[in-house]
Amino acid sequence: MPTLTTASHTNNAAVSSLDLALVITEPNVLTYLAQFPSEELQCEKALEALKVVVIAILSASPTLDTQVVQLKFSEVEGRMREQLTEFQKKVTDDLCRYFADQDGVVPRSIDGVFGERGALTRTFHGYFDPTEGKLCRLMQSHIGPHRG
Repeated sequence: MPTLTTASHTNNAAVSSLDLALVITEPNVLTYLAQFPSEELQCEKALEALKVVVIAILSASPTLDTQVVQLKFSEVEGRMREQLTEFQKKVTDDLCRYFADQDGVVPRSIDGVFGERGALTRTFHGYFDPTEGKLCRLMQSHIGPHRG
């Protein structure tokens, strides 16, 4: 297991230097460092590798955060699209049920009031029909039959 020894710092100010001693046991790191002939060169290469890793972590973090946010927004957007599609279908079905030609609730209701056999048409016919309307018969009974 890697051992890390550091000098402790009690404040949150940026560190200008850090005395660090590492015991490296990770085989890939040891294999990489073994290709360099001196311990001094191995330490320099280990420090370079540490710098590269820190740069990679700093570079990857915003990218990963952005990817996570984009993924979440994509999920939400997909769910919203599903809900909107469902909403559109429901509204379309409701409007078709109420306004469809001949079979819709509204056309049948309008026809039931204003159509040839509608209630209002029957009422007008019952009062104003030239031969059978109540007002016409009333006028004929008080004024007399129509003269031609």
